[in-house]
This record gives sequence, structure tokens and C-alpha cells, in this order.
Amino acid sequence: MPRSLFAAGLAAAALVSAGGCDSQPAFGGVRGTVTYDGRPLPAGQVVFTNEAATFMGSAYLKGDGTYEARNVPAGAVLVAVKTDEFRDQIDDRTLRALQKKGVPIVAPDPAVKGTKYIPIPARYGDPASSGLRFEVKKDDVTTIDIDLKR
Repeated sequence: MPRSLFAAGLAAAALVSAGGCDSQPAFGGVRGTVTYDGRPLPAGQVVFTNEAATFMGSAYLKGDGTYEARNVPAGAVLVAVKTDEFRDQIDDRTLRALQKKGVPIVAPDPAVKGTKYIPIPARYGDPASSGLRFEVKKDDVTTIDIDLKR
């Protein structure tokens, strides 16, 4: 292969790879509080998806309804709030009774104390049907408070 052809091939490869550098997705952070009918939602997960559904970020709610998510796609995002995974969680009294009976059970993390399953309308579990759409700032933290309704 002549040197000039080889050099031209290298130059073309460099141009193609350099052209893709600007297409990297942008991310930001999000924090806020999720309420349901005006009261803090004590357990759940907030999921942020870009409009193309190619990138997402998420965070679990704390007992007071607050959350903080990193690496959320910047720009317009669709949001889902999910609580179903907390449906089978047991309360402290049941936990203690089972432990007294010798049932081998792992106590929940004390940092997550206060989690309680509250059913919310199913539409909120899907970003396409939730009706929740927000803007996330690039390389910054955006505050997004979400109030879910019945």
C-alpha cells in the first residue's frame, strides 16, 4: 500500500472519530420532593428519561419524600414515579414479631427508615403516560418538586 494512501486512510479515520466527539450526551443533577395529594411520598423511585428514551437517571425517595439524582439526561425529560416495589415491605411491628419467633429476616437499612408503601395511580409509573415533563440543566443541579394527584 503506498504511503500516501495509508496516510489518507488515517486522516479520514481521525476525522470520522473526531466528528463524533460533539455528540456526547449532556447530564445534570436533580433534587426535589415528591408529594401525593400534598403529602410527602415516603417510598418510591423517580425515573428521568430523555425524550428519545436512550438515556435515563433515577433516585429512590427518602422517608420524607425527598430525592437526589445524579447523571440525569440534560434537556427535556419525561418522568415516572414508581412505588410498586415497596408493596411487600413489612412494618417495624411485624418485623420484630417475626424476629422474636426466630424467623431469619434482614431488617431494613435504618437510613431508609420511614418507607411505607402508598399506592399511586398507575399512569405515574410510565414516563409516556405520567404527564410529567421537565427541563434538566446541563452540568448543574435542577430542583424539581413533583406533586402527584389522584
